[in-house]
Amino acid sequence: MNWEQVGTSVIDILVNSSGIETIKDTIEKAFDIIAFNIKEPFYLIQQALHPLREQARNIIFPYSSTI
Repeated sequence: MNWEQVGTSVIDILVNSSGIETIKDTIEKAFDIIAFNIKEPFYLIQQALHPLREQARNIIFPYSSTI
């Protein structure tokens, strides 16, 4: 999918709200969550660079600390 298919060529606000699990699970799972919370916003911003306006804002809400 590209931005033309979404129906817009401009983005005013990009909200990254990532998270897949609570931190109370196993240690290995916690590392998977941390990796997800780091990678997902990066890839989303990377894909949105072209349609983001010069004055646009990016907001990141990582949920890796959710209990």
